[in-house]
Formats: sequence, structure tokens, C-alpha cells
Amino acid sequence: DTPTRAPTISPTDAPTRAPVIPTLSPTTSDLTTVNDCDGNSRTCTSSDDCALQAFFITTNGCQWDDRTNWLSTSVGVCEWNGVNCDNSRVNTINLSRNNLAGSLPFQIGGLSDLGSLDLDGNSITGTLPIELFTNSLPIKLIALNGNSLTGTIPTQIANLASTLSYLDFGANDMTGTIPGQIGENTLLTVLDLESNEDLFGTIPPELGALSRLAFFQIAATKVSGIIPDSFAALQNLFTFNIDVTRVSGTIPEYFGSFSNLAFLSAFDTLLTGTIPTVLGQLTNLTTFDFGFGDNIEGTLPTELGMLTKLITLDLEGNFLDGTIPTEFGNFVLLDYISLADNFLTGSIPESLGNLVNAETMALEVNFLNGTVPQGICILEDDGLKFTADCDSDELECCP
Repeated sequence: DTPTRAPTISPTDAPTRAPVIPTLSPTTSDLTTVNDCDGNSRTCTSSDDCALQAFFITTNGCQWDDRTNWLSTSVGVCEWNGVNCDNSRVNTINLSRNNLAGSLPFQIGGLSDLGSLDLDGNSITGTLPIELFTNSLPIKLIALNGNSLTGTIPTQIANLASTLSYLDFGANDMTGTIPGQIGENTLLTVLDLESNEDLFGTIPPELGALSRLAFFQIAATKVSGIIPDSFAALQNLFTFNIDVTRVSGTIPEYFGSFSNLAFLSAFDTLLTGTIPTVLGQLTNLTTFDFGFGDNIEGTLPTELGMLTKLITLDLEGNFLDGTIPTEFGNFVLLDYISLADNFLTGSIPESLGNLVNAETMALEVNFLNGTVPQGICILEDDGLKFTADCDSDELECCP
């Protein structure tokens, strides 16, 4: 099954009254007594109530897009917007894209039945409270993509090994290295750490223990080193994205055994070597991107012509030589193909005129010769964006 993102909610209209910042006495420094958005004093009455009350205050709840029922004394926490319960205990918080700001309080670790925390697309800052990982919560999903979280990924994340299946810290400001302890969370199907630009170090080989992993993304980080041999065990991968990283080494041959793989992208990395012919076995692949910045060399394997589900093929900006395989005309679903800025020679295959769904075909900055096939000229008349070295004496383009 295709891994899905965490569920989202559509925010509704909410009052925009400025929050009343509570004045806390020493006896209420744990936020058990606070002022609500109307300035009324409120004291929480249960562990879940206290945890959510602290969460509301520290994330600037009075400015949320939808704060329906929050801090109400007339309805229970299970009726607060974005909160779901099981047996009267909070088990889900879904407040994605709801204008949360500020930091996550340590009290969130007091939600002892919490199974899902989705706060995607807000403006939460600060570090992750360690109590989220050390209080033995039965949490399955943590989705914090698109915030402004800082600090490192806690090594204590291994404490969630018996339940955690979805972990998304993408698009934040986290630093440090990827802890090998994540590899102890063997139920993980989704691991997204992309767009944490100051995340560095290598890919821990311990992540090869995540045999259920379907979605792996570390794009737009400073992660370096090779793709570990241990990743050969990740036979359920659907998405593998290391775009814009410093990952180096060669494309592993074992990728050819990832029969579920649909999205394979290593755009702008430091990978070298040739394209393994066994990648032609990835018959579910829709995106194949090793463009720009990579140093892939050698010829284009004819076996890639078996990837008939391809929608995107990007090998721009490498050191590929030889001819364009006739078999590339099999990409009948292809929308985008770029082989630009390589060292390709020979003529453009007539079969590329079969790519009737293509919107972009970039072949410029090569050493191609002969005449552009009539089929491509027809596609260009129908709107195809076709680029080649038409000012060259060796290549005759469409009239």
C-alpha cells in the first residue's frame, strides 16, 4: 500500500481576540491554573485535562484558527477541537495547519493513552520535550512536518519501539545527526526527515532493521556518506528520496530487488558510477531521478525500457555517454524526460515520437546528430516542450 501522509483538518472560522497571557504564581508554574482567552481563571481537573491545558497555553492557543471548546468548563476534553478519545482518555490530537505557535510543553508526556499526534504545518518552535519519548506512551504516529522545531532528534525515540509506525520531522530546523536508535523502531513504515538543512552525519546502518519501511526521505539535508549495505533488507520501500544531500558512493545493485519501489530520487547528490542494469526490474517505478550534480557515467541501460510506468525520468547533468536506447520509446506514460547536459551521441531514436504524454523532452548539451524524428515534431506542434542542440551543424531540428 502507498504510504499516506498524516490526516489533516480544515480549519474553521475562530475568534481572533488577542490572548490574555496568564500571570502565574509559583503554585501554578506547571500551568495547572491558567487564565483562559477571556481572562477567567481555570484549574485543570485530570491528567489529560492538565496536559492539554498546558499545550494550549504554550502553543498560543488563543490565536489558533479553530480553538472550539478548548479550555471549556462545560464540555470534556474529548469534545475539544482536534481531540479524539477512547474510553474517555485522549488518544488522538490532530491540529495540523491550525496556526499553532510557541513550544510543546513537557506536560504532553502526561497523555498516557496518546496514540497519534499530528501537528503538521504550524509554527511550533523549540525542542522536542523528552517526555514525549520517555513516558511509555502508546504512540503510533508523530507528524510534525512544516514547523520550526530546533534541537536534535532524541535518542530516546527507541522507547517507542513497540508502537511507533509513522515518524515525520520533515521541514523543520533540527540539527545533529540521525540517531541509530531509530532503527529499533522496527514497526516504522514512514520516516521523513527532509528539509532539516542542518541535519548532518551519515545514514545509520541500523536503519536497515526497519524491514517494514515504505517511505524514506532525507532530502535537503547535509547528510553524507554512502547508502548502507544494510538497506538491502528494506524490501518494502515505496519511496526513497535523498535529493540535495551529500550522499556519495554508487547506486546499490540491491535496489533492483525493491519490487514495490515507485519513487527513486537522488537529484543533486554526490553519487558516482554507472546505472545498474538490474534497475530495469523496478517495473512499478514512476519517478527515476538522478539529475544534476550526480556524477553518473557509462551508457544508458536498454533494460530501463522495461520501466513502462515511468512518469518522470531525469538524468540531466551527468557524464553519460553512448546512444539513447530505442527502448526508451516504451515510456508511454512519461510526462517529463531530461537527458540534457551529458555526452550522448548518435541519432535521436524514432521511438521517442511514441511518448505522446510527454510535456517536456530535454536533450540539449549533448553530441547528438542526424534529424529530429518526425514524431517528435508532431508532438512539439501539439505542445511538447522540446529542447536540443538545434544550433549545431550536426543536428537538424523540426522546421
